[in-house]
Amino acid sequence: RRVLFRSHARPYEYVFRYAGGRLEELPPRLAPCTPHSLPAGVTDDSSPLLCWGGDWTSQRFPQPFGGTLTYASVAGDSVTLAFRGAGLEYLCTKAFNRGLAEMTIDGEARGVLDLYAAAPVWQAAFRFDGLPPGEHVAVLRVLGRHNPAASDSIVDVDAFRVW
Repeated sequence: RRVLFRSHARPYEYVFRYAGGRLEELPPRLAPCTPHSLPAGVTDDSSPLLCWGGDWTSQRFPQPFGGTLTYASVAGDSVTLAFRGAGLEYLCTKAFNRGLAEMTIDGEARGVLDLYAAAPVWQAAFRFDGLPPGEHVAVLRVLGRHNPAASDSIVDVDAFRVW
């Protein structure tokens, strides 16, 4: 049985303006999210060090690292992470309903990732190594498209591993 347990949400900033002798509330806007550097090792999708953009949802499953997955399927949804190291591994689930994502590191496209597989593959890894040692910023972006064999465009995040 799968249990939905939370949505990733960023806090909102509430803005007020005093004009014409009255206090007006302006529409709320998303608070900026600054990613904090991930430590070496594995960081689960539930970590507060990740910055989620868009409408991501988390669920519990026994197979993923840490027992959770966070997923989205809307083009442009993204997760941003900062890390210090020479390599990054993106852990996800490959399955029949998975779509395409794009990874960029330090603003450079690292390719389109196809998460489709005919049968589920838990903790599948996409590896990005050969980076110069130091601080980096990676962005995983949902493309909202899928392999013709896939039934949906879901992209999930299980964890990230830094070395």
